[in-house]
Amino acid sequence: MTESKPSGFRGHWETTLTVSCIVVAAIFEACEQALSSSPRTASHLADFHGLGNYVPLCLLIVAGASWLWGRRNQNPSANRQLVANSSNALTRAIPHNPGTFDSAEFFRTAYYSALQDIGANSFKAEAERARPNDKESFYLDVLAVGSIAVIYDGIWWPLYRSQLRALLALNENHGIAPLNDFRIPYDEAASEFAEQYKKLEITFEAWMQYLTQNTLITVHPSNMVEITLRGKDFLKYLLHWGRAEQTKRL
Repeated sequence: MTESKPSGFRGHWETTLTVSCIVVAAIFEACEQALSSSPRTASHLADFHGLGNYVPLCLLIVAGASWLWGRRNQNPSANRQLVANSSNALTRAIPHNPGTFDSAEFFRTAYYSALQDIGANSFKAEAERARPNDKESFYLDVLAVGSIAVIYDGIWWPLYRSQLRALLALNENHGIAPLNDFRIPYDEAASEFAEQYKKLEITFEAWMQYLTQNTLITVHPSNMVEITLRGKDFLKYLLHWGRAEQTKRL
C-alpha cells in the first residue's frame, strides 16, 4: 500500500507557518518603530534594554526551521546538504542561546491574529509573481534579510546616543580601546543628562551590559574593549539607512 500524499493545509503547513512568522515579526517591528517615534514612549522603551528583540527573533527562527523541515520532507536525499548549509548560515547570522527560548511556552501564550492569513496570502502571491519556479529561495531570502533588519532595528531603537558615540569612537580607533577611554561618552552624557540618567537608573554597568548582550562589543580580561563583527556590521547598517547619532537621545 502506498502512502497518500497530504493535501490542503497539511501538505503545505511549512510554507504557511514560515510566511506567517515572517509577517507577524514584521508587524511587531513596525509597531515598535511607530511607538518609538513618540517622545512619551521613548523613555519607557529605553528601560527594556533590548528584551523586545526576542519576539521577532524567535518568530524568524521558527520560520527558518519550518522552511527547512518542509524542504527535507519534500526530498530528503536531494536537500540534505541544503538544510545543513542553511542551518549554518542562520546560526552565523543570528547568535542565539537556546536557553532563552521555550517553544512550548511561546506557542502556549502566543497571540494568533485573525490577520495572519492575509499576510500569508500576500507573501504567497509575491513569491508566485517574483520567483514562480523557486519560491523556496524567495522565502529564504526574505527570512535572511528580514532577520538582520529586525535584530538591528531592535538594537537601534533603545540605543542611547552615548552608546552610539562610544561604538563610533571605538571603530575609529582601529576597533579596540582601554575600558576607561571607551566609557568617556557615558561619563559625558551622565553629566549632561544627570537627572534623566538618575531617573532611568542608567548605570555604567547597565550601559555596558546592553552593548555586550547584543554582541556589539567584547571586553577582554585585560579591560580592553573590542568591537565585534556584528558591531561593525551594525554601524554599516545604520550608515545604509542614514541613521545618525543626532537623532538619538541621552
